[in-house]
Amino acid sequence: MIKERLIEYIEQSITQNWEIEALSNYREKEYSYKDIAEKILKFHTLYRDSGIREGDKIALVGRNSANWCIIYLATVTYGAVIVPILPDFKPEDLINIINHSESRLLFVDDKIYESIEISRIAEIIGAVSLDDFRMITSVSPVLKESFDKLDEKFSKAYPEIRKEDIKFSAISNDNLAVISYTSGTTGFSKGVMITHNSLACNVRFAQNHMPLKPGDPLVSFLPLAHTYGCAFEFLFPFTYGCHITILT
Repeated sequence: MIKERLIEYIEQSITQNWEIEALSNYREKEYSYKDIAEKILKFHTLYRDSGIREGDKIALVGRNSANWCIIYLATVTYGAVIVPILPDFKPEDLINIINHSESRLLFVDDKIYESIEISRIAEIIGAVSLDDFRMITSVSPVLKESFDKLDEKFSKAYPEIRKEDIKFSAISNDNLAVISYTSGTTGFSKGVMITHNSLACNVRFAQNHMPLKPGDPLVSFLPLAHTYGCAFEFLFPFTYGCHITILT
């Protein structure tokens, strides 16, 4: 167990690189680190109001995008467990994985959602579009009400986002952060359980061995649902204040 925490790495980078460009899809609008902080706090509000607790699983199915990264950051900093799933899985496999992981909320590309029978996913309370963050469907009245009132409640709680607001979950390094499903080359897809400690170790290793500095541009093209691409083309450069351009 190391003393460094992924959530602290993220907090520090956001506050130290407040106005720097953080994430963008290729040739699309850029998000600053301040913008990312606002999105994270807004999804924390949604999670809390809709009954998502620390340790609950959130499924994430979509092509590489800035919005994909935002949901990943919002989920792990809240203390929930992100379940990133490769977008090229067959619909039947997607349903089985989401059920197996016991995910409670689904973030998904619109086109992928069209192929999924949401009624076959037992514990899901709703699905949110990764394309534009709108609510696609809500099984839970509480989730729907929370989503409908989210903008109003958030603007009252945070009339202006300040660096002092950037204090996320205090969960320890031995908590589960990610369930990563393999491509199933030896049969059915396997869920690999990854702790916050493992993610923090990867970030610390990269910071000690890869020469980057705040503002450096970086292109991300490996699958973010894979642990290698996620760790070294997203999480590590994000903690350094780099501008990550994502090839969708």
